[in-house]
Amino acid sequence: MVGLRVMTGPLDPIELLLPGPAPASRALLEKAFGAPIRYGADQFELRLPPGTLDRPLRFASASTLAIFVAAAERELAKRKGRRAVDRVRAAILSIGLEPRPTAQEVAGSLETTVRTLQRSLADESLTFSAVLGDTIHEAAVGMIREQGLPVADVYRRLGFSSRNAFRRAIRRWTGKTPEEL
Repeated sequence: MVGLRVMTGPLDPIELLLPGPAPASRALLEKAFGAPIRYGADQFELRLPPGTLDRPLRFASASTLAIFVAAAERELAKRKGRRAVDRVRAAILSIGLEPRPTAQEVAGSLETTVRTLQRSLADESLTFSAVLGDTIHEAAVGMIREQGLPVADVYRRLGFSSRNAFRRAIRRWTGKTPEEL
């Protein structure tokens, strides 16, 4: 907020929406912020008067523009055309499957919050645990079928507690034993 004021001058916000419950110091915060604060929102939102973002930047320069354009292009490239499930699977695999990555670890690697991660997956009718399970399943089948790894290596690499637990999981996923794959 301070950074935005430095760049554009006074903001005169209309309203601030914040996730979570209202604190006991709500009135004090509203006075300091200079606008009403509404709590319990789905996401952070700062409402400004029309035209506020059309103001010229006070410290604009070609080098500053180049930095921000490059950052925006990198972010768009990461997001463009990729479904949430694809981003989550890629993050899970980059973190590794042993030990099992948590939703918090995956959200952190995607530079988002757990809640946003869950909401993005829910938009695709998925859950984090379902995507994690599918990713483990695909990795297991790929290691056995395509890489030809021994079952003992695969179940250890994927963090299964025992060979029998791995066999049950493979049978549940494929209807076959690991040896039948």
